[in-house]
Amino acid sequence: QAVCAPSRTSLLTSRRLDTTKLYDFNFYWSAGIASNHSDDYPYSWSVLPYHPPSFKYGNRKVSGCLDCCHVSLVYRCSGHVCKGIDGQLHVNLLCSMNVSETPLETLPDMESTEEAVRLLKSTRDFD
Repeated sequence: QAVCAPSRTSLLTSRRLDTTKLYDFNFYWSAGIASNHSDDYPYSWSVLPYHPPSFKYGNRKVSGCLDCCHVSLVYRCSGHVCKGIDGQLHVNLLCSMNVSETPLETLPDMESTEEAVRLLKSTRDFD
């Protein structure tokens, strides 16, 4: 799946995340007991699991919030991450994102989607 559950809910219902009240499920990747607290590689995957490089910038003091993923570019933010009209960073539950102002100028959902497309293209000719 190329996008996280809150993003899928938003896309499927055509509702903004502030109306669905689904912002984050604690982690984008759940390394829980079901997967032995890991990606469960190589047991469950034929290729290495993909983790977007921009995910490491979660909870950073930047103009956008990368601690969770949402295609609508409205993010649940913790810390001073939402840029106000004064140009300063403030605390806010939800804030719009300007991708060009984020580290690497991308978001985890965008990178995961690109990787999913790349993987599908690379395997489409295999039986």
